[in-house]
Amino acid sequence: MKRRWFLAFSLALALPGLGRTQETIHSERLHRDVPVALHVPAPAVVQRWTAVHPEPMTLVLFLPGAYDGPRDFIREGLDAFLSEQEAQGRLPPSLWVAVTHYRSWYADRADGSFPYERFLMDELLPLLEARYPGFGGSPQARAVTGLSMGGFGALNLAARTGAFSRCLALSPALVEAPFEG
Repeated sequence: MKRRWFLAFSLALALPGLGRTQETIHSERLHRDVPVALHVPAPAVVQRWTAVHPEPMTLVLFLPGAYDGPRDFIREGLDAFLSEQEAQGRLPPSLWVAVTHYRSWYADRADGSFPYERFLMDELLPLLEARYPGFGGSPQARAVTGLSMGGFGALNLAARTGAFSRCLALSPALVEAPFEG
């Protein structure tokens, strides 16, 4: 059993375009490159799904907690779990992006010095929807989820932007926002 898991894991690492990628996305608003982790469904899974379901697939914005980041998305096995479930037909294919937070609480700073929400909404989501047609494109095909600080960010973005039809806040940090003056 361990050997079979190791072989599957090794194969997933060796084949580009299947499941996981880590990259940086340049932000003009933040004046920096932002590390992200992406879960991209296998082409065969997408083809099988879209043959029966013509509607857009879901783009999921994943907001890690204060002590987590894009590497944890892969290291903790969430990407591998999604790939396995999609391949077995237990989950519909979806594009996931886990972002670096810079302790931003996923919001713009009140003084305008760090427009992180604007990066997410005006740069990251449009870039991914253009790069991966068939994912997202409307609130009905977008979801936001987060853990702890990311749960707070997910609730905040879902309630205020109208850009997401689904929100999952896991153990959200329900505290007074540190970015309000």
